Amino acid sequence: MKRFSKIIVLFAMIIAAPSAFAQTKGYEKSIELNGGIPIDKYSKFSIGITMINGYRFNNCLFIGAGVGYEYFNALYSTSHEYISKGNSISTQDYYGKSMLRLFGRVKANLTKTKVSPYFAGDVGYCIDFNANDWGSTSGIMFEPQFGLDFKLPENIGLYAAVGYRGQNNTYTAFDLTLGHSGNEKRTFIAGLIDIKFGIRF
Repeated sequence: MKRFSKIIVLFAMIIAAPSAFAQTKGYEKSIELNGGIPIDKYSKFSIGITMINGYRFNNCLFIGAGVGYEYFNALYSTSHEYISKGNSISTQDYYGKSMLRLFGRVKANLTKTKVSPYFAGDVGYCIDFNANDWGSTSGIMFEPQFGLDFKLPENIGLYAAVGYRGQNNTYTAFDLTLGHSGNEKRTFIAGLIDIKFGIRF
């Protein structure tokens, strides 16, 4: 009988454990580092730091806003020169951009456990401090992501996430072919796999 009682108590502790690690309701802030790996030809890499402030409504829902700095190595210009039949030369130039990122974030935790998986989405706008007539990364950005929250003592937590980042990028395409020289602006959404590590407090 005593053994049975111990099993009941142990089972009750296991059931109660998730709520012991529930997120705290109220104001929440975090600092995160991110690095982007390109999946297309419109960028080389990105690295940044961001501060996020917001409100946790319950164990599941967090809504906040972020502001951060990012160095983004993006496609700046391309050139194409037709030399003769079947022969041409093409080059691509990349340039480092310093950007201010402003965005909103919605985050949904899937469990109340000490290690909690979550989905989040960022939507916002970037301001390129190096923008000029040839190229700019100023414009929209968006990022759906999936991550894990790690609960620590004293309402502190760590998290890691991976997401798909879409970033506006405008560059200039030059045609250097004799008799047809010219250029045009082209705007695309650069795609990156974004990896994030943050501390929540």
